[in-house]
Amino acid sequence: MRMLSRGYEALDLMILANEDHVPPFIYEYIFFKGRIEMDRLIQAVDRVAAIVPETLYCLDARRSRFKKAGFTARDVVTETAQMLDYGFEWDLRHGPQVTIRVGHGSHKDSMIVAVSHVLADGMGVLQYVSLLADAYSGVLSKVSNNRSSAPILAAASFGPQTEAEKRGAETPSMGLPLTGAGQEFFCRRVTLPKPTMDALHDLSRAHSATLNDVFFAACARVACRTLDLPAVALRCPVDIRPVVDPGPLSVANMTGLYRMSVDVEPDDPFSATVTQVRQEMLRQRKRRRYFFDFPTLAKLSRRFPVSALKTILKGSYLVRPVEYTNCGIQPDFAFSGVGVEYSFMTGAYAAYPEFPFSVSSFAGTTTFAITVVGDENRADASEKVLRRIVAEIKEWLAHENGEGRKGLA
Repeated sequence: MRMLSRGYEALDLMILANEDHVPPFIYEYIFFKGRIEMDRLIQAVDRVAAIVPETLYCLDARRSRFKKAGFTARDVVTETAQMLDYGFEWDLRHGPQVTIRVGHGSHKDSMIVAVSHVLADGMGVLQYVSLLADAYSGVLSKVSNNRSSAPILAAASFGPQTEAEKRGAETPSMGLPLTGAGQEFFCRRVTLPKPTMDALHDLSRAHSATLNDVFFAACARVACRTLDLPAVALRCPVDIRPVVDPGPLSVANMTGLYRMSVDVEPDDPFSATVTQVRQEMLRQRKRRRYFFDFPTLAKLSRRFPVSALKTILKGSYLVRPVEYTNCGIQPDFAFSGVGVEYSFMTGAYAAYPEFPFSVSSFAGTTTFAITVVGDENRADASEKVLRRIVAEIKEWLAHENGEGRKGLA
């Protein structure tokens, strides 16, 4: 019997085209206050699959579709007798698009929900996990998922490039000098507690900036110093759902990009870099530059097979010093009385020259994480860069509040 197929959308194909550089996976890490019931979780996966059936499908890249392959919810969920602290990969062409691992500690559980980035972006993953929590709790609403890129293409009008965007496009490929042998996965992270984040939020507003501007500025400053350059080209993902309004549920890829060159002279104060980033974000938002290339991508995906499209798109990919992702605020997932102690999100685990840096917030605490493939030396060196990024932010807060570095640990 011929299997039913569900075709890829244009942004799904962009993810596939870049999988040689950045593996197509997103991870939600959840640490519970108690125990999860495994059978109940498996049932929840099955209920959510009725709404997002692609979660149990495999990739058929040759025919540009998700394809039924007989997977069930039990194929998705596995467990291990230890707490989980790093992610994993699997073959999306011969496995489902979601894999969940539950780690049992002595008194409480942890869980990693790993989702194919071909299926969904960060916000789509959060929507999936919210559905999973509702299904586990027995309160799953009747809702339909919208993966169509039609709303994006209908709204995708944009103005000319900014100067910072042009300079960013002209900047050669580069990567931070964080090499290392090996194929181990490492997730290193630093957290800032709620009191520090509250103070940082107040300071950002005083400078008419957002926390995202602050995080992005810190990345740029550390990248410039690490590479000994006066400017670096960085990208900042942006969720475009608020602009295109795809409906209440969109487990899909609906992320645009701001692209820019950020200038950082040796004596530039942090506030100057934040202001530069904020003004550039506003310019690009006004010109709707986050829509750039969407119409072209849609036309190419209709005209060329996946193999040819991947070749075309690979030529446009440039390695940047930092693969920055702000995953936003994590919801307070309710798994039927099993409280969540802590959660965060990251993108893929990537080898040199990528430096995958992600930021997410839960219950006021913000997690800064890097997810690298390599050996201990690469992981340690990457963690040092991570800590320098966080130190930039903390030192700015201390300086602006007239404090020393003391007391902000």
